[in-house]
Amino acid sequence: MWLRAEALRREARAAEEERLRLQEALKHAQGIKKILVLKHRIREEEERAKKLHSKAEKRFFEARNAMRKRHAHTVDVHGLRVAEAVARTEQALLNALNARAPSLRVIVGKGLHSAGNIPILKGTIIRIMEG
Repeated sequence: MWLRAEALRREARAAEEERLRLQEALKHAQGIKKILVLKHRIREEEERAKKLHSKAEKRFFEARNAMRKRHAHTVDVHGLRVAEAVARTEQALLNALNARAPSLRVIVGKGLHSAGNIPILKGTIIRIMEG
């Protein structure tokens, strides 16, 4: 499941790169037909990337949290993008509050797959939860 999630992320990034390439081509396009075709393809690539990221997010989360029943008040969000991790953490926190749990353990990873190997999730989640 994890390997498929990584493959989906790679496909999504490729779709995002193609969208950027198309947007650059649009800047230099001439003729209404060419412009309309490029705009349509940009929208298609945006939608494709969005769907692929969504599928990857679900697979990453399911793979990392399959054993969660043993650790009811733990959520593992590493491998997710920031917005995905925040949404999953907020939902887990709400579930923990409703269950009157004394705490929630959030696993964010080390940032090894982040740009420049700089961890992003931990700081962002702390900032959002405090503020």
